[in-house]
Amino acid sequence: MKNWCLFLLALTVLLGCNRPDTISVMPTPPVVVDKEPPITEMQQGFDSLYIGNQYITARTANMDVRFSCELRVSNYRFKLESIREAGFCLSTTDSILSITNPAHIRLKATLDTKTALFTAMSSSLLPNQYYYLEPYFMTTDGRVYYGRYMQVSRLQTPSWQPRPAFNSVTRFKVSQLDRYIYKPVTVVQRATLPPVDKTYNYYLFVSNDKIHVLDRDGSLFQYDASQDKWIDRKKLTVEPEGAFNGYPAIVFGLNNRGYVLYTHVLAPNPTYYWEYEPERDQWTKLNGVNKSYVAPYKYAYQAGNQAILVDTYGEKVGSFNASQKELQPLDRPNLLTYLSAGATIVTAGDQPYAIRTNYNTQQVTIGAYNADSDSFTDVDILSAAPTDRGATLRFAQGSDVMAGLGYTTDLLGDSRITSYLTQYSDDLVRYDPQRKQITARYDIADVRSAGSYNYRVFTMRSKTYIIVVSTGKMWELQF
Repeated sequence: MKNWCLFLLALTVLLGCNRPDTISVMPTPPVVVDKEPPITEMQQGFDSLYIGNQYITARTANMDVRFSCELRVSNYRFKLESIREAGFCLSTTDSILSITNPAHIRLKATLDTKTALFTAMSSSLLPNQYYYLEPYFMTTDGRVYYGRYMQVSRLQTPSWQPRPAFNSVTRFKVSQLDRYIYKPVTVVQRATLPPVDKTYNYYLFVSNDKIHVLDRDGSLFQYDASQDKWIDRKKLTVEPEGAFNGYPAIVFGLNNRGYVLYTHVLAPNPTYYWEYEPERDQWTKLNGVNKSYVAPYKYAYQAGNQAILVDTYGEKVGSFNASQKELQPLDRPNLLTYLSAGATIVTAGDQPYAIRTNYNTQQVTIGAYNADSDSFTDVDILSAAPTDRGATLRFAQGSDVMAGLGYTTDLLGDSRITSYLTQYSDDLVRYDPQRKQITARYDIADVRSAGSYNYRVFTMRSKTYIIVVSTGKMWELQF
């Protein structure tokens, strides 16, 4: 009996331990924290790496500053995966830079182990404040190396001037325009261009107040603003190979027609003129005995029913007349000189203006052009702001001249690292030639965000479109 009771007691205990409502709790795994190793700032060089070019890029509209630097591998056995952290150390004073100094800015960067380029962004820097910048990197065991200890010592001095011939610290400052001077503008992204061959080139022109894009194989597309989309139009049969080959074509719009002029040196009759009528969606080949060799020409500007073409290499100026549909030579030596110097002709209110950047005086100048006398008069300063130099947008809005998305690049020679400071202006400047002054600035940072500096601009009545050539993105400016 005693044994039977013990058996029942053991069975009860066993069944109680395996009840369905019993909850088993799994042990919580320990939290692994990626602790930073103890930092040891090295006072010596690093024999596997050295720092190459350094770039500092700033934008005036929002004070975004981008830093990038190249690491060069001198020892092929070294693996960039051995670098735990790379970045930049900044200070507002000329002192020994250190990422352990709480008064200094430790700006961690993203390292691309394939290109050995590390990049960082900052939006917290103050405008017009001098900063001292030095790149650094940290190995996995916490050793920190600065640019000043790589190959050539910095030879620290107590003030910015004078500096030794070699040093790795770059001094810079960026500026920001006062926001109250901007006038409102709406920047709207429109339909991206259809797929075209960007390896070589494609052509853009306005005909009958519509934007057209012509691919190098003759495919034609037209932008429908009411539907915000590109539509297929009749394809141009490109002779003799089915695509523009060799010399680029000259494509422009004139008197509500589109014109394509091109020369193929290997063809029996090398020069071809074509006219496009948007209303009928029709291409017409212009036959004639006076078709001039057009390969070196580039479209310069429009005057009435004439398109002015310029060959700066061959030092020739030509005029294509829409009535005669022929290319005739023009004697315009002063126009040729201006355009050869990098000027752009903008026709505002039927008056041609030449816009060019004078890098000696750091000014953007504008001069009215008289075609009858081939002379430029009333040369004024469109802008003296350094960041307005090299404006990539130059066009007319009514009788006003517009210029924008400029930049300035300065080589900072007193750094051992070859450092470039590039400041981009996200502004569009409106200039009144009659009042001879800037009347407005507009912030078009969205256009800059497209990531390119090669644009085409088209103004049709009250609408202005900007096309990023490399990506095909298109924006409309609504003033």
